[in-house]
Amino acid sequence: MPKVKSKSITRNYFEKIDNVSAKCKLCAKVIKVGGGTSNMLAHIKRNHPQATVEVDRGQVGDQPGENLAEIMTDLLTEWKILGKISAIVTDNGTTMVKMCNLLGIRHMPCFAHTLNLTLDDSMKLSQVEDITNKCKAIVKFFKKSSVGWRALKLAQKERNPDSTPLKLIQEVSTRWNSTFYMMKRILQLSDILALVCRKLDQAPDYLTASEEEAGREVINILEIFEEATKLVSADQYPTSSLVIPLICGLFEKLNTIEICLTTDIGKMFHSSVRRNISSRLLAYETRTVSQMATYLHPVLRTGFRHPENMQSAKELVRKELSHNLKDCADSSMPSTSEQPGSSTEQKKPGLLDFIKQRRPNTNLTASAVNILRMYLETDPQNEEAEITKAAESAGAFWSSNKHLAPLNTIALKYLAIPATSVPSERMFSKSGYVLSSRRSRLQADAVDQICFINQNYDLLETGKV
Repeated sequence: MPKVKSKSITRNYFEKIDNVSAKCKLCAKVIKVGGGTSNMLAHIKRNHPQATVEVDRGQVGDQPGENLAEIMTDLLTEWKILGKISAIVTDNGTTMVKMCNLLGIRHMPCFAHTLNLTLDDSMKLSQVEDITNKCKAIVKFFKKSSVGWRALKLAQKERNPDSTPLKLIQEVSTRWNSTFYMMKRILQLSDILALVCRKLDQAPDYLTASEEEAGREVINILEIFEEATKLVSADQYPTSSLVIPLICGLFEKLNTIEICLTTDIGKMFHSSVRRNISSRLLAYETRTVSQMATYLHPVLRTGFRHPENMQSAKELVRKELSHNLKDCADSSMPSTSEQPGSSTEQKKPGLLDFIKQRRPNTNLTASAVNILRMYLETDPQNEEAEITKAAESAGAFWSSNKHLAPLNTIALKYLAIPATSVPSERMFSKSGYVLSSRRSRLQADAVDQICFINQNYDLLETGKV
């Protein structure tokens, strides 16, 4: 692994005592350290605010990629997983890519983030923006006007007395799916909203009939992306194997929807989305992580859009399998270097030693091909099940088919890589609830431990750890 030359400025404030402790130069307090700078940084921010600005600047600096690589190295060392990471999933920022290159770890772009960028480009079409701006104005009015909200609630009650009145949904600019939810709710209440907007003098104009029809076609296209986002953002089953099949499914669904489009705006939006998918998403089918994860998923292994990419995935798996078989063969060979007298006494050849010389050498490539053939001939038990259930079955498949070793080790290695950074984003949100205004004196170590237990409680409960 390439050595990162930059050094964290946090360490300048501490004097190392031993491998597990360091003394602060500002207050002489001794704190525990685990190889990283997390505890040091927390101590400085808590007890020496005057040094915080300099430390924060030093963490980023003029070379953010190098500094992030150093911070990541410290964290991986602290958790004792340095050298065990198969891939790092981040957004598409150049800083993150550079960090992964410096660490020598494969980079996997977050699929949910790329989906967001794909749709953001299409949502910026002027004709689509006109419709979304009208929707925003309608939501803004009914959110701010108590008279408008009472009128909308009353109209819903008159239409359906037994139902709970629905509220309009506000858009969040950084999330395309919030625009989808906003438009979907407005079109769901279209008749009632049109009636209320006509009655109230200060209410904005509602969508015209043509805009409403175009909006419904846009919603139909966005709906398939919403389904893809939900499937790939889960953390209870493998998701990296879903990326390539989902891209293929998006193309199939877009082809089906295209036949039903009638408005110019709908057709224009459809063409833009299809073009953006080709430019942003098709690259995932040539990425090593998504290729191998898809090929090693027993249900999704045929979900490639192009057959040549499936062959490429098969070749990647074969090469890694041959490498693993070679490592297994090397580790199982008996060593004679430590046998007593081996340096001075030479063993005499036996009468039948010529048979060993005539024995053919094991062909690792042929062994790898045979294991792959057995894998392809082993049918998954619930191939016809729902896609989420099929995704969950991958672990059970590889656990029950031990005869495919060491292919099962490779499969679990790649299937364990998440397709998105959504699980870590959820963890950030949970830590915000833990470190609330009423618990502001919690120390950094306590927050880390609480969040860790929260994230892994199911494993602790079932006794898997």
